[in-house]
Amino acid sequence: MSLRVSSTGFTDTFTRDAQRLQRSLYEAQSEIQSGQRMKVASDDPQAMGVVLGSQSDKRMISAWESNRVVAYNITDSSHRKLTEYYNNVYVAAQEAALNTTAKSPDDLKLLSVPVNGFIERGLDLIQSKFGLGEYLFGGDNIGTPPFSVTRDASGQVTNVQYVGANTSRSFTISDGQQVSPQLGTQSAAELATYMNNLIGLRDALNTGVEANIAGARQVMQGDEARLLVSISHLGATETRIEAFEAENKMQYHEADQTISRQTDSDFTEAVTRFWRLQTALDASYRSSSMVMKSNIFQYA
Repeated sequence: MSLRVSSTGFTDTFTRDAQRLQRSLYEAQSEIQSGQRMKVASDDPQAMGVVLGSQSDKRMISAWESNRVVAYNITDSSHRKLTEYYNNVYVAAQEAALNTTAKSPDDLKLLSVPVNGFIERGLDLIQSKFGLGEYLFGGDNIGTPPFSVTRDASGQVTNVQYVGANTSRSFTISDGQQVSPQLGTQSAAELATYMNNLIGLRDALNTGVEANIAGARQVMQGDEARLLVSISHLGATETRIEAFEAENKMQYHEADQTISRQTDSDFTEAVTRFWRLQTALDASYRSSSMVMKSNIFQYA
């Protein structure tokens, strides 16, 4: 009786094992070269879920940071324009009308000329635009001038009225943090009052009566405290918005680190695995060669 054992079973088993080792070896080599341990979601579905969540976080943080930059620029522009109004319009007009004692009526009327110039400059400032033609001091109605202006037959301004919105724009600048970068609508509406009081000073100068001028200046002095509060508020808002830049950067970096922890390869471990697989594959080839040379699969 003869016992014959086919060599096909061994060959098939060896081929499958060799192919498996070769695939693993290729994956280890690719991981070393790319520095990434995952190429597709099936490589590690749980880790890929973490990666996708962190990528979504990064997109959201980027949107927050874009909002923050826009909000900062709006506040910065508003702060600079209102500060310029205070220094170059309000204070300048007060100083122009300061020394009226012992002046003739005609001299007093001449003082109205520079004050009228300050009125025109004030209008330019409170009607200021930002970016792509967006008005700064009109609340969330950014497409139309926030102040209507009435002029007499000679072209001089006789009245200013606030016609902007009653609500302000709002931006999300970080996680759970919203900010309105504009001057509040109530404070914006007060700009019309400041302008009308300035018009009152000019008209008082035109009368040439010192008592009228003193009364107009006193009315204007009541505007100063509110104007300075508005400037301070914008400065504080600007500082707050600026502070969130660091927080957004930190959150973005943390999301990046999370992605790296899930996807980046451990170089030392990958190299060790590569050489272990290479040694196993070489040993597999050597042992199979020895077996195939021997005639142990056929007995008679």
